Formats: sequence, C-alpha cells, structure tokens
Amino acid sequence: MALDDRVVAFADALDGLRASTAHLGGVSDDDLCEMVATLPGLSDLFGAVMTEAIGEWDSRGLFRLDGSRAAGARLARDAGWSKAGADHVVTRAKRLRHHRQVAEAYRSGDLSTDKTDVLCKAAIPARRALFAEAKRTWCPMPNGCHVMT
Repeated sequence: MALDDRVVAFADALDGLRASTAHLGGVSDDDLCEMVATLPGLSDLFGAVMTEAIGEWDSRGLFRLDGSRAAGARLARDAGWSKAGADHVVTRAKRLRHHRQVAEAYRSGDLSTDKTDVLCKAAIPARRALFAEAKRTWCPMPNGCHVMT
C-alpha cells in the first residue's frame, strides 16, 4: 500500500531539515533562535496528527489484524517504540476521543502535547461537568493560549 502523498512530502521535508541540521554551526544566531522557537510547535502539530491516526487505528481494532491483543503492544513493535511510550500515545488518543474541545485545541496548535496530556489526565469522567462549565468561560488570547474569565 502506498503512503498518502502528503505523508511522503512530509517525510521528504524532514529529510531536508535533518540534512540542514548537520551544519548548525554555520547557522546565524537569529536563524537558530527562530528554529528553536518554531520546531517544538511543529513537533506538537505532528504529534496531534499522529495521535489522531493512532486513535482511529485503535478504534477500528486494526492492531488485531496480526493477532495482537493490545494496541500499545502492536504499536511498540511496528514503530520500534518502548511499550510504555506506545501505550502513552494510545491512551492519549483514547482520552481525546472523549474530550473533543481538547482534541481540537491540540490539532489546531493551541495546546502543546504536554499540556494536552495534562488536560486529558485531569478530565476524568467524574470531572466532565466541571470541564463543560469551564469551557464556557474560556477566552481565546491572541497568542493561542486560553485563560479563564
């Protein structure tokens, strides 16, 4: 099966970026500062896309196609990740299915991966009513952050 053209283009762009970082000593201070400020956000955006794809894969039960009984175990094998790391991403994906506002903020780049994990962990079923009330009082800020009013 061929990869989606956008995934191939992304992989090609990463290869180009990896090649350019082999010579960071020649990069100006301003360009390096800009790179350091930009790359974490791009990593978070990629993490959001990856988490969403893993969540769909998990919800369809596609990890079972090779006889696996757990999505995290299959993902760890296929991706070459640790079991704990794979389980963490699968758990994030499952939690995001129940918290659409958090998922949308993560996907749009308004939330980093670490903040998404904190919100997903805090938004347990017993607190859903509190989250529903709180989201009515969130005010978007120009920098993409949110504050309570």
